[in-house]
Amino acid sequence: MASSLVRRFLGAADEAMVRAYWERAPHAHLFAIPDLDYLGWRDARLSYMGWFEGKQLVGYFMRYALSAQWSFEREEIAAEIAPFLRNERIQFVTGMEATMWPVLQQIQGGCVTRSEPSTVATLPLDALNRDALDASPGQARLATLSDLDGLTAVHIASPDQFNHLDYPARRRALQGAMTDQWRRVYLAETPQGRVAASAQTTAEGRTMGVIGGVVTHPALRGQGYATAATSHLCAALIQENKVPYLYYRRGNTPAARVYEKIGFVPMGDALLAELEWDR
Repeated sequence: MASSLVRRFLGAADEAMVRAYWERAPHAHLFAIPDLDYLGWRDARLSYMGWFEGKQLVGYFMRYALSAQWSFEREEIAAEIAPFLRNERIQFVTGMEATMWPVLQQIQGGCVTRSEPSTVATLPLDALNRDALDASPGQARLATLSDLDGLTAVHIASPDQFNHLDYPARRRALQGAMTDQWRRVYLAETPQGRVAASAQTTAEGRTMGVIGGVVTHPALRGQGYATAATSHLCAALIQENKVPYLYYRRGNTPAARVYEKIGFVPMGDALLAELEWDR
């Protein structure tokens, strides 16, 4: 039986339809939404493919440089997305687990080198626990370039998925986050002024901010520093009417407790994965 689906590139004329699709479950499209807000339809690094059943949008594939995100309502779309990953040599993918694995299991000429089952959570605009702002013995604030060395030291000391990055690369990445107008970094420091923890936005749009890179120096864990840094970042986003979202590794009970204390509500099962392709 022939498919009734029509596939084509999406453009500015489709924006109202695309945003209506996303608004049904914003947590499922946490990079597709802010990337369009930030870059717009004309940026060559960003492209959107859509699948239609009649006039109804039933799935999309978003590519931004070497990253991708997708969602669909018809199972046969998964087989059409898989070749895009290979052709574009996509290295990083993020989305809801239910629509991620059906695509990743069909890729050819490459493999998944790392997959991290995660929980995606959101903080409603009226749900921030104000007590979390004072969770640590020191203060929390917006980071500046003068904090760069202290922040880099904390990230280097805290094992995560970016362990392969050396000190200069970590420093450059943090500097980029602090100087990008669509991102920001917050930190919590000890009473003596030492950087203890940090949290940053990995993407921001007009109505949301995606939080990541939450780390605490191993010697200072359990003292509320990550809670303070993250909650102050959330407060800044909420002040601008941006809903905070984040991912945390499924089964990471300490992280889940921190985010629950701040007011985050789990929304579903997500997956973050890295891909590698044959030469």
